[in-house]
Amino acid sequence: MFPWNKRLRGLRRYQDIAQALVKYGYIDVAEALRLRRPLRLGQRLFGASDIVRSGKPQRLRMLFEELGPTFVKFGQLLSTRVDALPPDYLNELATLQDHVAAEPFAVVQEIVEAELQAPLSHLFATVEAVPLAAASIAQVHRATLPNGTRVVIKVQRPRIPQTIAADLDVLRDLAHLAERYMVEWRPFQPMGLVEEFAHTITKELDFRQERRNLERCAHNFDGDPTVLIPQAYAQLSTSRVLTMAYVEGTKISDRNALLRLGHDPHTVAVHGANALLKQIFVHGFFQGDPHPGNLIVLPNDVIAILDYGMFGSIDTETREQLAALLLGVVQRNAGKVIRALTDLEIVASEHRRRQLQREVSILVDTYLTVPLAQIDLTVMLDEIFKIIRGHGLQIPPEFFLLLRALTTAESLGRKLDPAFSIAEHIQPFAEQLVMERYDPRYIMRRLGATGEDTGDLLSYMPGAMMHILERVQRGELQMGVEMRQLDRLTRDFDTASNRLTLAIILAASIIGSSLVIQTQTPPLLWGYPALGLIGFLISVVLGLSLVIAILRSGGF
Repeated sequence: MFPWNKRLRGLRRYQDIAQALVKYGYIDVAEALRLRRPLRLGQRLFGASDIVRSGKPQRLRMLFEELGPTFVKFGQLLSTRVDALPPDYLNELATLQDHVAAEPFAVVQEIVEAELQAPLSHLFATVEAVPLAAASIAQVHRATLPNGTRVVIKVQRPRIPQTIAADLDVLRDLAHLAERYMVEWRPFQPMGLVEEFAHTITKELDFRQERRNLERCAHNFDGDPTVLIPQAYAQLSTSRVLTMAYVEGTKISDRNALLRLGHDPHTVAVHGANALLKQIFVHGFFQGDPHPGNLIVLPNDVIAILDYGMFGSIDTETREQLAALLLGVVQRNAGKVIRALTDLEIVASEHRRRQLQREVSILVDTYLTVPLAQIDLTVMLDEIFKIIRGHGLQIPPEFFLLLRALTTAESLGRKLDPAFSIAEHIQPFAEQLVMERYDPRYIMRRLGATGEDTGDLLSYMPGAMMHILERVQRGELQMGVEMRQLDRLTRDFDTASNRLTLAIILAASIIGSSLVIQTQTPPLLWGYPALGLIGFLISVVLGLSLVIAILRSGGF
């Protein structure tokens, strides 16, 4: 049953969700999740809504938008999960937008002053009352510092952490119900998906983390003339307020405006793609959602990155494995693809590896005659991931953010320049990263790190061994031995012993009762000693119990 007594404070929220499911034509989902009570109320309120005439992907997007900021963000995460949803759902969820009215300026002023502990007029020379942008978690206002520098202030909405925390509890409950009642969702681990989302959105709520992301990007792109990272003002930033330099330019998705201003769309596409590929393959720290609205173009085709909320990290080893995978894809080399998947621990057994290689080889062969510039990397990767899913294999979660980033970059690049191919730009980055494995300096660094670890182990071992020997001398060391099937053998032995004991008691009862009957000891019952008859009755009960137990265990 639905956990009504688990979170009473969420009753209204469960009701809202069930009613929204009915409104948008997902009655089957509400029934599958056992949302019976709110479902009945939703059916009375909405009945058969006209909205159900829309396609299912569109209805799912509208459902998330109606349920508010947490579900909008969750839908955006789902839009990266090529393993869980078909492409039409992924494309629709990628368009999710927040439809939230801006907070009154008085509320914004109160939050800023409370966070920065000073009157707004002392902190800024001017602050525009009308927000530059408003979303479900925060809104942005233009302002100027006392020295005349133009900045933007990102201010978190009131009560948003509490709202998201309550919604996360609801999502955890729904994920639990999905794993329990919706068998088709179990391979995608709904509970793990929600926990991954909870980790991501919790970090996104802390603007100090966003400021650290910005500062790290500024360090990574220091000296790069093709990318601009705005300056962050730490003294005017907290966990709920972020102040950064205002950057004015042209939206990267507005091709006509770029042409009017004399920009070269091809150069803009190349600079944008290179910025993302450097984040992935050089820095190992990349923007998980390079939304066109968060990228603007400055004079000389410089790309400015505006949003730093959702960033992913990958270590050097994973970067090398990813580079090998993408290199195998763009080179249409099935063997390289399978080796990379094996290194990523996506493929386990040798049998599965051979079977998977056959299917990937068939797919890759269809691209052999296609020029690299014409390969749609997103489609090809999606087809490979479909094969992986078909084998019931799990894909590392960080890959979905990477795929989303590459998909967005390729889509945006082709809007700017129809001849643009991100596969062509990936190849030199991937080759460089793979070749670094064989660079003597890289090998020496790895050997140095291994030597340090070995030295640490050698310095730790004598003390550890002395500690073990001291515990042995004091008799404090306990050793446990686990033998497979030993527990079952013990249980079987106990069962046999109990039956043998019962058989002995049964035999003794029969013999004793017979002796008592022969003595004709009063009192008598039907001419026989009562004690003997009772003994025989007990023997019958014990005998039947023993026979039944043996029959149940298949002993005959």
